[in-house]
Amino acid sequence: MKTIFVTGTAGAGKSLLTSKLYEYYTKNGTFAAVLNLDPGVRDLPYTCDIDVRDYVDIIDIMQQYNLGPNGAVVMANDLIASKIDEIQEQIGKVNPDYLIVDTPGQIELFAYRSSGRFITENILSEEKMNIFLFDGALITTPVNFVSIALLATSIRLRLNLPTINIITKTDLIGSKLRYSRMVRQSEIIRKCHCQRGRWRDIQFNYQYSERSESWGVCSRINSSL
Repeated sequence: MKTIFVTGTAGAGKSLLTSKLYEYYTKNGTFAAVLNLDPGVRDLPYTCDIDVRDYVDIIDIMQQYNLGPNGAVVMANDLIASKIDEIQEQIGKVNPDYLIVDTPGQIELFAYRSSGRFITENILSEEKMNIFLFDGALITTPVNFVSIALLATSIRLRLNLPTINIITKTDLIGSKLRYSRMVRQSEIIRKCHCQRGRWRDIQFNYQYSERSESWGVCSRINSSL
């Protein structure tokens, strides 16, 4: 079994990509299954083979421990880690060729808590990798792009998984994502801030956006995939 974790900021399109990956593998005769790790999600664009909502209930946690929504989600993610043996047993019963793992919408709850790393390490698999989604709507300026790129790097280090970075929603943002426009915007920012003593920071952003294509930092994927 090979495992694909799908991560990214809230609203980047993790669940949609999960559903499309599942459809792709199924159409090509490969046995794929989906594990939902988001305990707070209500509706999903796919049918879960393994669902953590079968093990933890956000509403029950809020009532039992007198917590708000955010506190309940934090506790739920930690409780999921304590159920890893049961989850792994269910995965074993399904026994897919590819397991696609849809991670929580709030990436910090998964990547920056010890429970997230624990889950990635304890799902038994021949190979594991991570897909990090760059939300196209958020990276239309060099500063935002660099910020998300640094977040992706941080999460790669936290999860310790080989990672592919993908830009989503390119069909929705159109020319805003064009490389030439990003360079023009960064040049404008550079000129504006040169007189404010921030040249070194802006120069970094400018060079990063200028070279990102040759570095292969990201690939693109349309939301209509």
